[in-house]
Amino acid sequence: MSRAHCWVELRYGWGSASVVIARSANLRLLWVVKEELLAEARARAREGETADDVLGMMHRADLRRLDQLLSRLIPD
Repeated sequence: MSRAHCWVELRYGWGSASVVIARSANLRLLWVVKEELLAEARARAREGETADDVLGMMHRADLRRLDQLLSRLIPD
């Protein structure tokens, strides 16, 4: 498998064109991005659980999928 890269992209809405600001293959940066994304997903799952059981279940499922995907793309 080729090296993973982190792309920083600026977008003004989902239907808009984007501009790539930077790109990096720095493994430490990729680990930081991975941990931050998982931390945000964990927080959403906690918030969802306090708001509603179904919403919490959906956010926990999203967290598991994200964790599995990032673990394959950015190994520890």
